[in-house]
Amino acid sequence: MLNKWSYTSLDDLVSSQIEITRLSYDTHSQEYAEAWEWSSIARQRTKKDYIDPFAKEIKKNGVVLVVGCGTGRDLKVLGELGFHYLGIDSSRGMLMEAINQRNVDGPVLCSDLESLSLVENSFDGILIDSAIEHIRKVDIDKILEKLYKSLKKNGVMLLRFRLGNGKVFRVDDMVGTRYFTSYRKEESKRMVNGNGFKVVSDYCSNHLNDDRPGFHAYILRK
Repeated sequence: MLNKWSYTSLDDLVSSQIEITRLSYDTHSQEYAEAWEWSSIARQRTKKDYIDPFAKEIKKNGVVLVVGCGTGRDLKVLGELGFHYLGIDSSRGMLMEAINQRNVDGPVLCSDLESLSLVENSFDGILIDSAIEHIRKVDIDKILEKLYKSLKKNGVMLLRFRLGNGKVFRVDDMVGTRYFTSYRKEESKRMVNGNGFKVVSDYCSNHLNDDRPGFHAYILRK
């Protein structure tokens, strides 16, 4: 089975890479779901690595925006914990997998975060597992400002950056070709400072495939 990754020479994503990545998710949504979202180990790691740390910081039964909800694993877990949610993803194929094959019954919306209009003060929490890695670095400040405004007072956001040397990296596996941003620790820290958020905690964790770049997670409060 093809399973390789490598760094490119680019510091940031270009539009063609973003489109290739989206098409890979559209075409191989079932393969992605089975390999990276719905296996028992993936669900266990998901809950331990970021759902539980996030859930304990936000209002019980609160409303959560899940950015990059994919095939719906995180939506399902949040629903089981009693939260209400809205899931967004730019891949229609992933959302169809969530609705038709994974029985996700909550509201989902096909949109990229850059063009999405959000109502201010509307969410108790925002969860961005790793969707940041598919957004251009040059757009992050503007997006964090938008997300900050959409949180209610004392609302909480969890986001995870991919750790690396700061270059874009390419993955080729059963889900096709995809491109990801990577961040040095000091680079991601600069991103989350200065946008009004207070850092509650930050921590690092490995990818399910230990050979690939891991994650640097931040829990932020408005």
